[in-house]
Amino acid sequence: MGGHSHGKEASFIDFDRVTNSHHEFLGLHLGSIKKAKDAIFYSYTRHINGFAAILEDEEAAALSKHPKVVSVFLNKGKELHTTRSWNFLGLEHDGKIPKGSLWEKARFGEDIIIGNIDSGVWPESESFSDEGMGPIPSRWKGTCQTGSDPTFRCNRKLIGARYFIKGFAAEAGALVTSKFYTPRDTLGHGSHTLSTAGGNFVEGANIFGYGNGTAKGGSPKARVAAYKACWPPIIPSDSCTDADVLAAFDMAIHDGVDVLSISMGGLPVPYALDSIAIGSFHAVKHGIVVVTSGGNSGAYPGTIANIAPWLVTVGASTMDREFASYVVLGNNKRYRGVSLSTGALPEGKSFPIITGASAKVANATTQEANFCIAGTLDPKKAKGAILVCHRGGSAAFDKCTQAILVGAVGIVILNSAFFGNEMYAEPYLCPATFISYSDGLKVLSYVNATRTATAYITRPTTELGTKPAPIMAAFSSIGPNSVTPEILKPDITAPGVNILAAYTGDQGPSEIGLDNRQVKFNTMTGTSMSCPHVAGVAGLLKTLHPTWSPAAIKSAIMTSARTRDNTFKPMTNSTHLKVSPFAYGSGHIWPNRAMDPGLVYDITIDDYMNFLCAQGYNETQISFFTQGYFKCPEPISFSNLNLPSITVPKLNGSVVVTRTLKNVGSPGTYKARIRSPIGISVVVEPNTLEFKKIGEEKSFKMTLKVIGHKAPKDYVFGQLIWPVLRVYVVEKIRENENQNVEEEQKQDIFDDRLDDLGMNIPDDDQTSTLVDVTNTVGSLLNQRVLPFKVIDQVWLRAYLSDSSRLVLRVYMVEKTRENENQNVKEEEQQDIFDDRLDDLDMNIPDDDQTPMPVDVTNMDLIRETHEHGYAVLDAYHYMLESKNLGSKTALHIDGNGRHLREKIQTNFHNKRVVTLFYRAAKAYSREEFLDYFNQIAGRHPKVAEHLVRVSFEIWSWAFYPKNRYNIMASNIAESVNSLFGDEREFPIVALFEIINKKYDQFFHERRVEFEDAGTPFVLEVEK
Repeated sequence: MGGHSHGKEASFIDFDRVTNSHHEFLGLHLGSIKKAKDAIFYSYTRHINGFAAILEDEEAAALSKHPKVVSVFLNKGKELHTTRSWNFLGLEHDGKIPKGSLWEKARFGEDIIIGNIDSGVWPESESFSDEGMGPIPSRWKGTCQTGSDPTFRCNRKLIGARYFIKGFAAEAGALVTSKFYTPRDTLGHGSHTLSTAGGNFVEGANIFGYGNGTAKGGSPKARVAAYKACWPPIIPSDSCTDADVLAAFDMAIHDGVDVLSISMGGLPVPYALDSIAIGSFHAVKHGIVVVTSGGNSGAYPGTIANIAPWLVTVGASTMDREFASYVVLGNNKRYRGVSLSTGALPEGKSFPIITGASAKVANATTQEANFCIAGTLDPKKAKGAILVCHRGGSAAFDKCTQAILVGAVGIVILNSAFFGNEMYAEPYLCPATFISYSDGLKVLSYVNATRTATAYITRPTTELGTKPAPIMAAFSSIGPNSVTPEILKPDITAPGVNILAAYTGDQGPSEIGLDNRQVKFNTMTGTSMSCPHVAGVAGLLKTLHPTWSPAAIKSAIMTSARTRDNTFKPMTNSTHLKVSPFAYGSGHIWPNRAMDPGLVYDITIDDYMNFLCAQGYNETQISFFTQGYFKCPEPISFSNLNLPSITVPKLNGSVVVTRTLKNVGSPGTYKARIRSPIGISVVVEPNTLEFKKIGEEKSFKMTLKVIGHKAPKDYVFGQLIWPVLRVYVVEKIRENENQNVEEEQKQDIFDDRLDDLGMNIPDDDQTSTLVDVTNTVGSLLNQRVLPFKVIDQVWLRAYLSDSSRLVLRVYMVEKTRENENQNVKEEEQQDIFDDRLDDLDMNIPDDDQTPMPVDVTNMDLIRETHEHGYAVLDAYHYMLESKNLGSKTALHIDGNGRHLREKIQTNFHNKRVVTLFYRAAKAYSREEFLDYFNQIAGRHPKVAEHLVRVSFEIWSWAFYPKNRYNIMASNIAESVNSLFGDEREFPIVALFEIINKKYDQFFHERRVEFEDAGTPFVLEVEK
C-alpha cells in the first residue's frame, strides 16, 4: 500500500530496482530470492509499493507482522457492479446543446484522459472512433497492448489498452488459455461503461430500433484508455481479482489518466485490505479523480461498497425514459410494463394466459413453476399460451427461454413487492413485458378468477418524459458506512437503469447461449452504469477547471446535486417511499450546476493521512504513503475530515464539527441556511462568510446538540447550504475617456453575451440594456418587495476593455396569495420554499422569508398539499400560452379579485358565495372555474350576473389573458427606484419594461416542457 519516490522522470532501471527489492524482502522470509521470484507474480513498481505472491497461510501471517508491512490480504475477487441520460441531466435538450451548457464550456471534455478498469473494450465500436480527434496528448505515457489478438487496434480516441491476468490465472489455472491474453472485451461490460464515460458521438444508436438517437459519453471528446482486469466467469469466485486490480491502478497512474472509472467492488472491508481503496489513494495523490460504483446489493442498511473518503461513490437511479410494452387482458384492462423484446404477437389476436403454476410438471413445486425455472413447466399445458412468471428464482432471460422451449407464445413477468415499480427493459427473445408488483396482483386476480382468461402483449415503444424520475433503484446499495460511519456513502446518485451504450460483438445482448443476435449497443442496469456518468462529468469539470483537486471536483458535484424528482417532490424509491441521503448521498447529479459551485470543500493528501491516523495506522505505516516522515496530529476526529457531508453517529449531548470552504468563484458574501434534523439543534459560527478572491479559505464550526434528554433512535437528516448573497446596483454605462473598446466592439461583446443566454433584442432596444455593476448599495430583495415571491431570474452580462464583468441579475417576482386551507406545517413550508430558492441559486435572509406563504413557490405552482377540497394529481402548470394571452400583470387579477370579494361580502351578505367566488377566482383551469361559478349561479343569480358584467378576465385566473411567465417589471422597478433614490442616472422603469417585453419568449422556451402538461383534478374524497 506504500508508495515510491521515483520522481517524474522514472526509468525502467528504477522499476527494476523496486522489483529486486521485493524479491530480496520476500526472500528473507521464504529462505531464498529464487523462491521469492517464483512466488511473486506482480511487482507494483510505478506508484504503488507492493507485490502479489502465492504464499502459504503461515508465510502470509509471518509477513504481516513485519513493521514495514502495511497490510497483507487475500487475492479476493470483485464483482462487476447513452442516448437519453445526458438529456435528462440537462447537458442537452431535444438533441441540441443549450448555450452555457457544461458540454459547451468544457469543450466536451476535449483531451481529458479517462481510464476504465473493467472487462476491456471492443475497439471496433463506433463509440471509440477517432473521427474529428487531433493528435494524442504528448503527456500520455501509455501503450496499446494487443496480446494474442492481432486485430486489436487503438487510435486517437482509444489511446491505450492493457490487460492484467496474472491474479485471475493464479486462481483459474489451466482454464486460462492463450485467447484470454488480450484487452478485447468479450463481456460487454467494459465497453458499455467506457463509452458512457467518454464515448464519441454516434448518430442512430439504438437496440432493435428502440431508444434511437445519438449516443455519446459524458466527455465525448475525451481520450479513453481501457485497463482489463475483469474476466469471464469461468471460476466460482468473482472475476476481478485484487492483484489484477492493483496492477491496473499502478499502470493507469503511470500512463497519465486524469479520471478513473471503476464499476466494480466487493464487501466493505478496512481500507488497508481493499485493493480499490489502496489503488485509488495513490491515484488521488497524483491528482486523478476516481469514481466508483456503490454496489448492487439492494437497499439493505450498510451494504454500500467502495467507502473510502477519497473516492466518489455512486448510487443508481432511474431517468425519464422507458421502453413501454402493455399487457392487454380479455376484460380490456391494460397494464404498462417495460420490454425490449424483438418478438411480437400477431396484431388483433388474443391468447390464453395462465400462471406458471398452472403449467407445472408433477415433480415441481408451485413456487418453482411460478418462477418459470427450467424443467418445471409442462409443454402440453403451456403450448400456445402466455405464461405469467414471477420475478426471482432465475434470470428474466431464462424465463423467456423456458417459455420458448415449452411452446408458450410469450410471458408476463410480475415484479416482487420489494422491487415494487422498478422494472428493467431486457431484449427478450420472445414477446414479453415486465410489469409492476401492484399491476401484477391485478393480472393474477383476473387470471385466477376467469375460466378462459386471454391477453395480448403489445410491441414495445420508446416513451420519454416519464414521471416521476429519478427514483432510487431498489438494487442500489445504501449506507450507513459499515467501516467508518462518520463518512457518508454513497456520495451521489446518477442514471443507472436501462442505460443504452456500446457493447461487445462477442455475444448476444441477453448473454445466454441461445442468443446469437449481434448488437452494437445494448441496455444495461446497475451502479456500474451510473458510475461512468459521474466519471464523464468529472472529466468535463477537470477540463474546465484543470487546477482543481479531486476533492474540489467531488465537492462541486455533491454540493450542486438535487434531491427532488421531475415532479418537484422529494426523491423516492420504487415503492414510492421517501429515501434518505444513505440512498442518494448528496442527491442526483446535476452537471450544469456543478461547473460553478462558488465554494468547495477541498481536501489535501495530508488531510487523508490524518484520517488514516484516526483509523489506527501508526506513524511508521503512514510514512509509507508519503515517502517521508508524517506525524499524526492530536486530537483526531473522523467527523472533521473536510468532506461536503457531515455524519455524526450515536450523538449523545453535543458535538462540534469543523469545515473549511475555499472560494473558486467570484468574490461574494455567503450566509448559512440550515435545516436542522428532527430533535437536533444546529448552530453555525460564523454564519456569514465573505470571500474577496479566488483561492481564499474560511472555516466555520457547526455545533449539533440533542434537544431535550433523549436523542433520536435512528439517523435523522438535515441540510446546510451556503448560498451567495448577491447584491447588485445597476446604472447606465457612462462615457469613459479611457475606454478603448469601440462602440461596435461593445455591441459585438454584448451580442455574444445575449447568445450565451439564448436571447435576442432588436438593435434599437439594446443601447439601453447595457448595465454596469458598480457597488453594493442594497439587495433587490428586501422588505419593499415583500410580500412578493421570487419566481425566476435572468442574468445580463457584458465585458469591457479592462476585463471587468458587467452583470445585471433580474429577479422575477409575483405577489403571493392567501391559502385558507393550507395544511402544511410551518417548518415544511420553509423547507419547500428553500428548495425553490436552491433551484434559483439564491438566498433571502431568514427574517425576510416569513411573509411568503409556500402555496406559491415558483412559476410551476407545484402544490404540496390539498387545497379547497381538491387533491393534486399532477403539477399545476398554469402558464400555458394557449390559454393565457395578453399583457396584464398578475397583480391586477389579485387586486380586482380582492375588491370584488369585499363587494360581494358587503352587498350580498352570503359567506358561502364569497367562499365559492374565492375558489373560482383562484381556479387554474376553466373546467374547475365553471364548476364553482355554476354553484354561485345556483345559490345567488344576482352575484353571478354581476360577475359576468365585470368580465371574467378582470378577476379570474382561469380566464386571465396573460403569459404568466413574464417578468413583473413594475414591481422590480419600484424596488430598484426605492433603493437608488436620487443617485440613479438611468431610467430603471424603461430598462425593466424592455426586458419584460423582449425576454418573455425566452422564458417561454426555457419552460417549453410544461406547455403540453395538463392540470387534472379529482375530488379529495371520492365516494
